[in-house]
Amino acid sequence: MAKLIGFFESFDNLDLIPVEEIAKKLKIRSQLIELENFVANRILYPQAIPTTSIDMETDIVILEEALKINKRKKLPEDFKARFPGLKG
Repeated sequence: MAKLIGFFESFDNLDLIPVEEIAKKLKIRSQLIELENFVANRILYPQAIPTTSIDMETDIVILEEALKINKRKKLPEDFKARFPGLKG
């Protein structure tokens, strides 16, 4: 059986991303516990697909922070296809 792979599997240490940094960058303000749960779900279920624009925006911010933590400079091309707003 084929395995569904998610973008978040490409990054280590997602649990080290400060939730406060995610909250600062989001236009929609959420409770920190909600953001912690969102990140935890992305770690547990990296193949999850965002269903709302808020989920998509949160995913983008998480990926930006993951790039910083993992000291990556560029995203793979398939990331750009899924997240059209990303540059890099």
